[in-house]
Amino acid sequence: ALKTLKQRGSLMIALPTSNHPNTFLYLSYLRRCTTERIRILPTPKLNRNPVYVLVQNIDIESDGVSSFVAFLESTDVTAENDSKWSIASWEEARPAFEECRRD
Repeated sequence: ALKTLKQRGSLMIALPTSNHPNTFLYLSYLRRCTTERIRILPTPKLNRNPVYVLVQNIDIESDGVSSFVAFLESTDVTAENDSKWSIASWEEARPAFEECRRD
């Protein structure tokens, strides 16, 4: 989806709240793709656990977008790569958490 955005476009994705390490990995990458605040929106349906993430004003020419696309294209989803798809420590997750906790 990042490759098809127009410059300063917006992206909304759903992320699982049941897999915090993976969700914070995505948030950590996404926050480097924009200068705007990332918005976290709850799912309006009971008994569903995803949250919607709205990222606006994405700079498709930024290093943040380039590094995220490179990660997505080069990292297969396999058991061997499981740790690459997760944030391993609070120190890594803290910046994304601090930015999004207002929502």
